[in-house]
Amino acid sequence: MNFAPAHAPARARVSVLGVGAMGQLHARVFAQLPAEFELAGVYDPCVETAREVGRKWSVPAFTEEAHAIAAADLVVIASPIEAHAGAARRVLARGRDLLVEKPVCATAAQAFALARSVGRGQHLFVGHSERFNPVVRAIHGLVRPTEVRTLRLRRTSAMVRGGREHCALVSLGVHDIDLVAHLTASPVALREVVDEGEDRADLVLASARGAIAWVHVDRSASRRERTLEVATSDALYFGDLLARTLTVQPHGARAAIACALVDEEPLVAQARAIARALRGSGEIVATGVEGARALALVEQARARGSLRAQVAVAS
Repeated sequence: MNFAPAHAPARARVSVLGVGAMGQLHARVFAQLPAEFELAGVYDPCVETAREVGRKWSVPAFTEEAHAIAAADLVVIASPIEAHAGAARRVLARGRDLLVEKPVCATAAQAFALARSVGRGQHLFVGHSERFNPVVRAIHGLVRPTEVRTLRLRRTSAMVRGGREHCALVSLGVHDIDLVAHLTASPVALREVVDEGEDRADLVLASARGAIAWVHVDRSASRRERTLEVATSDALYFGDLLARTLTVQPHGARAAIACALVDEEPLVAQARAIARALRGSGEIVATGVEGARALALVEQARARGSLRAQVAVAS
């Protein structure tokens, strides 16, 4: 049974479960926002790592996951993906609010089951922090979802080969699938798998509002790129999510115009949005259902890509 809190405290106490690279970023962000949060402590199966992070921010390093959950109003799960579902169930069962790093679970079935288990008054957020990139925030404010006609998203990295546990769609593409749904404010369907493999993929998506999106991810590229192009009937917006620049070129205009952006770290902006959401202001942090939908589309693309490969081999 879930025991959701009757109301959010003025400053939410936060425990971070899993303090690898991502968990350490979350610990820093929540520790440095004292007006909204109190970092209650950290937990990691590697006790020494937890102690090191705890010392850095002068908070307890819990040796038991249950103690970390009990000390918090909001729990952040930044452990390996395979551990997300089990830990999240335990957090929700204790009535705590929850932020889970993306992807929300190892499978879409786990993710949808988790979303259904959220208690009344409880929150399940998913860390699709790319929504809070200054470029995405600007486009979201400038373009109404009904105005979006097409989107082109490109995300590449130059990762070293070997030792990777998840494919490019899971490690990179899930961000852009979520962005298409976010910017069109509607569910997204898979229209075509142009290419799909462990290191790269090309997808064509269609939003329920009729927008078409092309998504390209490649983690074996020679350099990093993260770009977003959004076309409306009146203008073309082009954003560089790494350089954090955005231009708009009205149709018929000779030159593009630079747009002003809010210079705020995405994780900080996401944390502040969570604080507002806990107070009931309806912010734009990704929900458990939205995280599950993005993961389900990844699974569909992988299945269709695998089938295409089998047909190609057979022919």
